[in-house]
Amino acid sequence: MNREKDFDVRIRYGKASDYRRVSVTGVCGGAIPSGGVLCDFFVEVPAHPEELHLKLEGIRPVAESPSYPEGEHYLRELQVGMILTPQVAKSIGQWMIKWAEKVSEGEMAAGFDTTRH
Repeated sequence: MNREKDFDVRIRYGKASDYRRVSVTGVCGGAIPSGGVLCDFFVEVPAHPEELHLKLEGIRPVAESPSYPEGEHYLRELQVGMILTPQVAKSIGQWMIKWAEKVSEGEMAAGFDTTRH
């Protein structure tokens, strides 16, 4: 007996109250004990000085000496972390590769892809 039926489903998009869009320059993470995939997306930026020593003439600064942590030149600031099932990680990875190739090849289409991934 064939249990498959055709359905007409309407899907509405909304944003969570804490939704945010971030720029990322990389990702770190990997397998977690529960069997999921951890993805911590980060942006890499120059390290900020720990402190700044200003030399003043009156109220006008004339020299500054920043102090950086020894050996630290860049900071990988974690923006958002996600835990995905392996199947969802693969699907999102394929979707990202597809769009990266299209954008790299100059195939910019209007709108966005609503394909389930």
